[in-house]
Amino acid sequence: MTQCCIALGANLGDPARQFESALVALHEAGHRVLRSSQNYVTPAMGSEAGDEFHNAAAVIDTPLPPEDFLQKLHDIESSLGRRRTITWGPRSLDLDLLFYGNAVVQASNLVVPHPLLWFRRFVLGPLNEVAKDWMHPTLGETVGELLQKLNVQPLEIEIQGEDSTTVATVYEALRNDFAANSFKLTSQPTDRKFAVVARTGSRPLTHPTQPNIESARILRRPADCVLESFLRDVLTAALPHDQLLTD
Repeated sequence: MTQCCIALGANLGDPARQFESALVALHEAGHRVLRSSQNYVTPAMGSEAGDEFHNAAAVIDTPLPPEDFLQKLHDIESSLGRRRTITWGPRSLDLDLLFYGNAVVQASNLVVPHPLLWFRRFVLGPLNEVAKDWMHPTLGETVGELLQKLNVQPLEIEIQGEDSTTVATVYEALRNDFAANSFKLTSQPTDRKFAVVARTGSRPLTHPTQPNIESARILRRPADCVLESFLRDVLTAALPHDQLLTD
C-alpha cells in the first residue's frame, strides 16, 4: 500500500455529496481513506468556469501503481457523472492525484507531484489540513511551507514578453479583472517569448524546473484558455484569506 494525496473539486450539483460518494467508492474498491479535509469554497476563475468551487483533499492508502490509481480516479469521476466538455469549465466532480508517496512520475498521461499544486491556494488550503508536513519531493518544502509562501502580501506578478502588445494586453486584462486583490502587477519587455514570474517579497514563487511559461502555441493565441487559466491560477494566490472559506 502507498499513501497518496488527492484533491477533490466540484461546482455543479451537490459537491459535498459528490465528495462523500467518491471517497466511499474508493473505500469499496479497496483503498483506505486515512484522512479527509473540510470542504472549502473558492471563487471560480475564468469566464466559463461557472459558480464558485468547492474543494477538499484526502490522504488515501492505495494498492495500485500510480497510473492505475489515476485511472481509478477517472473511473469514479465518470461513474458519478463527470463529463469532460469544456476545459476548466464547470464540473460535477474533479479528482486529481497530487502526491503518490514520495515518487516523481513523468509520463504521457500523468505527472506527479501534480505540477500546479505549488501555487494553487485552493489545493494547498485543504491539503494543509490533512498533510501539512508532507514533503514535496522535488521542491524540498512541506505543504505547510508552500502555503505560507502564498500568504506573503502583496504577491508580486511580473508579465514579461518580447511582444509588447501581448504583454500590454495581458497586463490590462488582469489589472482590470483583479483590481481589488492584494498583488502588485508589473510588465516589462524581454527577449523571452513570454514569461510569468511571481514573487513573495524577493523570493520567486516559481517552479525551479519551470521558471517561466514559454510556448509557441500560447504565443500564437495569447488569449487562449491555457494562458488565461495559468495566470488566473497564479493570481488566485493573492485572494484575501476570507475568500477561502470552509463550508
